Amino acid sequence: MMIAPTSQLARLRDLPATVTLPVAGTFFGLSRAGSYLLHQRGQFPCPVRQIGSRYVVTQADLAEALGVSVAALLADQ
Repeated sequence: MMIAPTSQLARLRDLPATVTLPVAGTFFGLSRAGSYLLHQRGQFPCPVRQIGSRYVVTQADLAEALGVSVAALLADQ
């Protein structure tokens, strides 16, 4: 399990409830194309949801994939 550095935790806290697949991919060092490729292969590191024509990742799923508990995400800064 990966532990997110403090700066990454701060980035996570600033996110809305859902983010686009490419935005989520940046947390794993992926490009836009790389994010979509892994999703197509079923290998993206966290659950991806389709809303209309958009692919999104929830803030909570992204945090969990990065090894950050939801409690830490919601804790006072």
